[in-house]
Amino acid sequence: MEFKLKKSRSLSIRRGKVDEATTFTVAEQQIPTVSEELIKSLERWYDSSKKDTRRGAETLELASESLVAINKCGLQGKFKIWCLQFMLIPKLLWPLLVYDICSSTVEAIEAKI
Repeated sequence: MEFKLKKSRSLSIRRGKVDEATTFTVAEQQIPTVSEELIKSLERWYDSSKKDTRRGAETLELASESLVAINKCGLQGKFKIWCLQFMLIPKLLWPLLVYDICSSTVEAIEAKI
């Protein structure tokens, strides 16, 4: 079995905090840490913060930008509603299912829609 450096990440936690000083090596190759390069698995991003609060803000920003884009397009009202219902809402549901996003952020997204 061969080691693939591109697909590997390391994370060292000491006393509940991320330890940046510790590095891991395999076959004289240094494994990058999660804080240097993020990991994406099943459409979920993992970083060194161990929190999903950043993902909630990104989802709120995505909703705002997408609503502005739908509003600016030259379509009639019923087609804008179709874009909202069949394109934007499914795109927003996945992060809400995967990440632990607080209810106040979800309510802010609902208020924008």
